[in-house]
Amino acid sequence: MTTPSTPSNVRFDPEKAKKMTVYFAVVSALGAAVIVLSAVLGWGFMGFMGGGVLLIGGVGGFAGMKATGGVGKVTCPNCQTTTEVMQLNVHRYLACPGCKTWLEGSTSMKPVEAGHIAPKPTFTVPLPEGGVMWPKAADGSYLNPSGSPRTCTDLMEIEGRRTPVIGMAAPVRISRVLKLEAPYRKDDPDAVWLSLDPVPTLAFRSFDYARAFAELNDAA
Repeated sequence: MTTPSTPSNVRFDPEKAKKMTVYFAVVSALGAAVIVLSAVLGWGFMGFMGGGVLLIGGVGGFAGMKATGGVGKVTCPNCQTTTEVMQLNVHRYLACPGCKTWLEGSTSMKPVEAGHIAPKPTFTVPLPEGGVMWPKAADGSYLNPSGSPRTCTDLMEIEGRRTPVIGMAAPVRISRVLKLEAPYRKDDPDAVWLSLDPVPTLAFRSFDYARAFAELNDAA
């Protein structure tokens, strides 16, 4: 089946924007109140610092939302699933939660086309259980996860870490660090990333490579 190429416009969400504006206003007001109380009640440096963090976070969040276009929704042109998006004026990649079609764009989004190369590892595939098979060229060398025609003859160890949850002890069975060997070239050092949050996942710069990897490892 051919993926539709019709772009879908991102629609501004005024209700969500209003809620976020109120939230940032409350955070800013709380920060200002903490600063005033710190001065009056002598809470000291920690009070001023805490209030300052809240005030800067609230004002900065509101300014950032205005500068980047706020919040909105986009409808997948393939399956019509609607997804919430942030920073409407900023280019993004998005995997549709309905049909898993990858979309890209800013104020309008369209399905990612074959041959597309992202500026950083973006296209994700769940890490296969029981071992990984890397796509190979006809001569037996490894295809480059960056999408470059220059193949890889070496494997290099990459590492993924799970972000610990403050105040919670992870069960012993949950690995906080995971390592595996991936195709590597010195001139393409960041072609593949490994992440453990929320589940073990590999990310690739090349859209075609991600699809080939998923097919080879039955990990689509």
